[in-house]
Amino acid sequence: MTAMGLPDYDELETVLNGVGSDLDAAQAHGLIGGVLCVRAASPEAVWRDELLGEPAPGDVPYREADALMGQLASLTREQMHDSNLGFDLLLPDDETPLRERVEALAQWCRGFLSGLGLARVDRASPMPRDSAEILRDVAEIARAGVGDTLDEGDEQAYAELVEYLRMGVLLMAEELQPVKAPARLQ
Repeated sequence: MTAMGLPDYDELETVLNGVGSDLDAAQAHGLIGGVLCVRAASPEAVWRDELLGEPAPGDVPYREADALMGQLASLTREQMHDSNLGFDLLLPDDETPLRERVEALAQWCRGFLSGLGLARVDRASPMPRDSAEILRDVAEIARAGVGDTLDEGDEQAYAELVEYLRMGVLLMAEELQPVKAPARLQ
């Protein structure tokens, strides 16, 4: 785990590969974030099968992956409800080539959209306007690609997208699961 508590991106990649998961670390974190936007209580049942599949009896790598994913989900839940807006997206570090970071960001968004679907966003009820706009943007970013050339402006645009998503997810979580204020004594 890093100082912030989030697992190291490469460590999570290795653990997910070890259990044959079809999702990478960014997509797995996005999926958990999407589920938590809709269901703060007991989300494990929703994401466990999607990320890890069924364990074989005595499957040590599965138990290790399950424990790490449980820690990631718990920390993500805490971050999403942190009054200091401490939520972070789990993405490769800044030393990773921009092209790979952009792809990971798109994967994070794909996972987030999948998580919303797994948590069964109520399609019968209209989504709050701001959340609906953010959701459209997430879908656009999920289709992101990188052109042939990159420059410093692209690095800045990437940083702005990450920050937009970070704040957008927090807004969606608040709109889809408003925190109840304590009852006032009369």
